[in-house]
Amino acid sequence: MKRFHSWHFPLAAVVAAFGGAGVAEAAPFPVAVPSVASQVVTASVVPPPNPARDAAQSPAAAPQTRQAGDSIVVADAPVPRARPFRRTPPDAAVASVPVTPSAPPPASSVTPAAPAASARAAASASAAIGTTGSGPSFSNYGSRAGDLKQALDALRRDDYETTFVLRNGLSDPFDRKIVDWALARSGSPKVSSAMITEFAASAPGWPDPEEIRANAEAALLRENPPAATVVRSFSGSMPVSAAGAIVYTRALVSTGDRNRAASVIRSAWHTKSMSGSEERQILSEFSGLLRPEDHMQRAEMLLYSDRASAAEDLKPYVSSADRAYIDARAAVVRNAGNAASKLSQVPASARNRPGYLFAQIAYNRRRENYREAAALLQKAPRNEAALIDPDEWWVERRIVSRGLVEEGDPRTAYAIAAGHAAESPHFQAEAEFHAGWYALRFLNDPGRAARHFKNIEDIGTTPITLSRAYYWQGRAAEAAGNSGRARSFYRQAGTYGMTYYGQLAREKLGQRNAGVGRPASAGIGDTAAFTRNELVIALNRLIAAGHAHRTWPLFDHLSETVPSAGQIALLSEMANRAGMPHIALLVSKEGLNRGLAVDGLAFPTEGIPASTRMPAGLDRAVVYAIARQESTFNPGAISPAGARGLLQLMPGTARATASSLGLAYQPSRLTSDASYNATLGAAHLKELIDKFDGSYVLTFAAYNAGSSRAYEWIQRFGDPRDPRVDAIDWVESIPYGETRNYVQRVMENTQVYRERLGTGRLSIEEDLKRGTPG
Repeated sequence: MKRFHSWHFPLAAVVAAFGGAGVAEAAPFPVAVPSVASQVVTASVVPPPNPARDAAQSPAAAPQTRQAGDSIVVADAPVPRARPFRRTPPDAAVASVPVTPSAPPPASSVTPAAPAASARAAASASAAIGTTGSGPSFSNYGSRAGDLKQALDALRRDDYETTFVLRNGLSDPFDRKIVDWALARSGSPKVSSAMITEFAASAPGWPDPEEIRANAEAALLRENPPAATVVRSFSGSMPVSAAGAIVYTRALVSTGDRNRAASVIRSAWHTKSMSGSEERQILSEFSGLLRPEDHMQRAEMLLYSDRASAAEDLKPYVSSADRAYIDARAAVVRNAGNAASKLSQVPASARNRPGYLFAQIAYNRRRENYREAAALLQKAPRNEAALIDPDEWWVERRIVSRGLVEEGDPRTAYAIAAGHAAESPHFQAEAEFHAGWYALRFLNDPGRAARHFKNIEDIGTTPITLSRAYYWQGRAAEAAGNSGRARSFYRQAGTYGMTYYGQLAREKLGQRNAGVGRPASAGIGDTAAFTRNELVIALNRLIAAGHAHRTWPLFDHLSETVPSAGQIALLSEMANRAGMPHIALLVSKEGLNRGLAVDGLAFPTEGIPASTRMPAGLDRAVVYAIARQESTFNPGAISPAGARGLLQLMPGTARATASSLGLAYQPSRLTSDASYNATLGAAHLKELIDKFDGSYVLTFAAYNAGSSRAYEWIQRFGDPRDPRVDAIDWVESIPYGETRNYVQRVMENTQVYRERLGTGRLSIEEDLKRGTPG
C-alpha cells in the first residue's frame, strides 16, 4: 500500500485556455504523492512482467528483482536488478502488444454518466452482486462515447492538435477530465505544465500522482519560464524528478539563492535515477555547486546499483584515490579478471570506505571464498548512513550464509544472517527467516529460532509473510517439546489457507482442505459506493470508448484502495466483462494480499479452455496452478525471455511438444489460441513430471529454472523424492529466490485448485515428497 502526503506545485494563475502551449501563472496545485519514489509504467492493460523464467542460468546470471510485497523473489547471485518505483503487480507476464478486449456488453440500466448520475443508478442497483451476477456494465451513453473515443484515438496517433480540439469540444466535463488524465500521463512535449497541473488540481485521488508531477516538472524544464515563476511554482517543495531539480536549481541560481540551489541539486545528485543526458546537463550547468563528496555519494549509489559505467563517468570530478576506488568497485561489479589487482591498487586513504569492504566481500563471494567473505562481513558497520544501501549488504550476507551452510558451518552462517541491518520490510523478514531457519534446522536451537520467527510476525502484514511466521514458530515450539503452543501457532498459520505455509500448518492439524471461501458478493451498499467512485466511472467510459488498454493504472489503484471484498468482486467482474480476465485475477490477488475474503475470485476456474487436451494421469489442478503463476491466465502474454501464452511456453519447447503430439507447430497460435497453448503446455508438464519420476517439486523447479538446475540441486541438497530428505528444507535450500518462491506458489495453487475443481483434498506434504528417487 502506498503512503501519501499532500504536495503543492503552484503555477502562478489559472491557465486561460486548456489547449495553450506555454506555461501560465497558476493557482496552488495539490497532489498526493507517495512518500517514497514510485516507478512510472506505461498505461496498459497488461502489467509489468515477472522476472524471466527462462532456461537454466548460471549463478552469475540468475534473475534478481527488488519489488514490494511477498511474492518478491531475489536470486542469490547479485546481478543488475530492476528497481521499480511503482507497484508491480505480482505474477504478471507482459504482452508484446496491448490486448484488445472483446466488445463490451450492451448497456444496462446502470449508466455511470457522472458522479451524480452514478449515485442515482446505485439506488436502483441489485441488492447483491456476486462474481456471476449482473455486475456493473459499460454504458455507451449515446454520442458522448464516440466523441471521447475520437479524442483518445487522436491521442493514440500522437495527433495532439486534433486531441486538443476534440477535447475542448467535449460536452461532458467528466469526458474532458478523462482526456486530461491521458494527456497528463502521456509525457509528451506537446503537453504543457499548465495542462498537467490543472488536471492534477482537479483530481487529487487519481492514480500515479508522482508520475504526473514528474511530467509537469519535465514540461516546466522544456518551457523554461522566467526564474521567478519557477521558484513560485515549487513554493519551497523539493522536486520529484531530475528534470524538476534542473529547472528549479537554474531558477534559484538566477534569483541569487545559491544556498538553496546547492541544496536542491545535491539532494537530487545523491538520490535520483537519471538519464545520461540529465546527468550530463547537471555536470555541465551546475558543476560549481557540486563538491567532490557529492560526486562520490552519487558514485556510491550507482555502484550499489551495479551501474559501473555511470559511476566511472564521475571519475574526473574526484580525487585520484577515489578514482582508484571507483575503478576497483567497477571491476568487482563486472566480475572482471583484474578485480583483485584493482582492489590492491586502492590507496589506504580510500580503503576506509565501507564500500571498499563491500567490494572485498563481493569479490570473495563470487569466488565462493565464503569463509573469507564471512570474516569481512563481521567487520561491517551497522548504521544505515555508512552502509548506504543496507539491503544490498543483506543480499551479500544471505549468499555467504547459504554457502557456509553448504560447507558445513551453520554456526557462522547463523551469525552472519543474524547480524543483518536490512532496511526494507521484505528483506528484514527474509533475514530473520534465514537466521531462524539456521538456528532451528542446523543448530537445533528452537528457542533462538523462535525469537527470529516472532520478528517476522512483527514485520509482516501480508498472508504469505504472516503464515510463514506462525508456521515456523509452530515448528520451533514443536522442536522444543511444547505441542500445545505448537498447535496454537499452526492454527494461526492455518487461517491463511491459500498460502504454502498455511496449508502445511493445516495438515499439521489434520485438516483436509485449504478452506477456500465462498465467492465474494457485493451488497447494495458496496454497489452504491462503487458506482459513485469517479475512477470506476472513468473505467466504464474508457472501456466503452474502446480504450481498455489505458485502464490498468485505474484497476491497480482501485484494487489497493476499495474498502471491501464486495467492491473487489465488482472490480473483478468489471475486468471480466471487459474481456480482461488476467486483470480480474490481478485485482483479486491484491484483495487477497490485503486480507480481504476474495479466495474464490483469486483462483478463477475459467482460465483453461474446456477443449484443452489433458494427458492421461495429469492432475488438471497442476495445469491451473502453473497458468495462474505464469501468465495470470492471460492468453496473449509474452515474457521478456520470449515465453508465450497461458503456460508461457518457449517456442523451441512448443515446437518439440507439438511434434511429439503429432500437431502442426503454429507459433502465432501460442498467443491467439488458448486451447492450443494449454494443450501443448499440459503435455510438456506431463513430460517433465515423467522425467522426474513423478516429483512435483522437481518439475516446478525445472519449469522455472530449467531441468539442468533441478539435477544440480539434487546433487547439492539431496533428492526430495528420497524419504530420508526433508522436502520442506529442500525447497528452502533452493539457491535462487525466484525459484524458491515459484515452487511454493505453484504448490499452494495446486492445493487450492484441487478444492475449487473438486478433484482432491489438501495433500501438500504428500505432493512435496511425491516421486520415486532416481
